[in-house]
Amino acid sequence: MNSKIVFLFAFAVIFSGVLILTSESETPQTTVEAPPVEPTVTFWVAARPMEKAGFVKRQDIKRITLPASKAAELGVTENIDFSLALDAIAAANIDAGKAVFPQDFLTQEDPGYIDTIIQPEQVAYPLEIKDPVAMLSNLSPGDYIDLVILTSSHQNVVEEGVNHAFKSLEVAPLLSYKRLLSIKQSAVGENSDEVNSATLFVELSREDVARMLIAKRVGEIEVFKSSGLKQASESRAVTRDVLSGYHTVNELRGANRPRDI
Repeated sequence: MNSKIVFLFAFAVIFSGVLILTSESETPQTTVEAPPVEPTVTFWVAARPMEKAGFVKRQDIKRITLPASKAAELGVTENIDFSLALDAIAAANIDAGKAVFPQDFLTQEDPGYIDTIIQPEQVAYPLEIKDPVAMLSNLSPGDYIDLVILTSSHQNVVEEGVNHAFKSLEVAPLLSYKRLLSIKQSAVGENSDEVNSATLFVELSREDVARMLIAKRVGEIEVFKSSGLKQASESRAVTRDVLSGYHTVNELRGANRPRDI
């Protein structure tokens, strides 16, 4: 009798264990999922306010990375990267902190560059320069330049040249402190890297343009980086200032000043 009771008790214990194990295996396992990570966007913003037509430097813009939702508030939906050209200008006024795009800047090669940078009532006058290598190394768009003219009272130095004839040569200031808008370089051949000539686009008034039209036909024009109005006005010399042994005759006609002949 006791063995039957023991057997029944053992059977009940085993059956209870099986039920417990079965119920635990059927209980669904719950897992905690991590919240999704928001993607980021990298782009450029203005580090300071920029004015239309003003030259832009690398430190005027900065690269930032924001969550996509924050970047969208600034109008940016994807990564933006570009390099800033040395002659870049702002195409319009740009506020500090505003996202900037490549189309917000103009270079010399872009249509509308001259129209954007030039001041009202001024003209972009093209001046061709021969053998400009040394000069171009010292000039950049936005610089101010002085123009001087080499003339002679006895000959047209434009047509005859001055290599062997230097009668009564005179150098005088033509225009002072004029803004250089753009530089277009020309190579010798299509596949050549050697610069043969360059065209300078200079910001001039209409009165200045009239002077230039005459000057190009009577003398040789030289261009220098401006060092100030006072210094430019002192850019004057005659033949005897260079050739001390050059003999001249002073000729007086009425109230005219003496001149070399």
